[in-house]
Amino acid sequence: MFVSHARTPRPPRHESRGVAGEWARMGVARLLRIVAAALCAVLFVIACRAGARAAGKLCTPNGALPYDRPIGLTMQELDAPDFDLVKYRGRGVVLNIFASWCGPCREEMPALLAAAKHYAPLGVSVVLVDFHEPDNTIRRFRSKEGITLPIAMDRGGGFTQALEMGPTSKHLLFPSTLFINAAGRLTCFVQDSMDSDEWQREIEKIVPSPAPSPEASPSPTPAASRSPRSTRGLLR
Repeated sequence: MFVSHARTPRPPRHESRGVAGEWARMGVARLLRIVAAALCAVLFVIACRAGARAAGKLCTPNGALPYDRPIGLTMQELDAPDFDLVKYRGRGVVLNIFASWCGPCREEMPALLAAAKHYAPLGVSVVLVDFHEPDNTIRRFRSKEGITLPIAMDRGGGFTQALEMGPTSKHLLFPSTLFINAAGRLTCFVQDSMDSDEWQREIEKIVPSPAPSPEASPSPTPAASRSPRSTRGLLR
């Protein structure tokens, strides 16, 4: 006795390919819509920033920063005694947060160094803050760029991340800059690189009046007295 086993007929091969091709086309179309939407969002942000910059509005509101009182900050400084913001009272202070691998940071550095040299006699100090890099890496960067400014070391990255500059350490925005007046109050926070005119415009706002005498500048303590403790930068 012979038993016939019926089999479900398969669709023609060309029909299978047609369905798969349709799904592929739908997937590509959806991907293109997502890319287009993302591109529009990026262009919108760029346009908004460009408009703000054209209007002279560089400052970015940041809820993680205290604007209502004088602030304090201590951090280890590269090859020097610990940096203490309180010692700079009476002078305007620019804190520029950077990383040696950051292209925009390197691009703006010449303009920043020139501004630091110009405004130092007028009562403004510029301090660089490095994000979480080895000392020798920053020593090489300092030598290559001809930097003579003090460099505070955010060794664990805690200070930079506390500014809420990005959702994770992989998305932090560099460079970023804090402008602090002679009373120790934050006047502006900028999340972007700046050109010479922009540096001048923002620094002019924190120049003390009248400018302090050279003796009022913080004088470094002998290296032998440097505290051996590890200090993480904290705004307080």
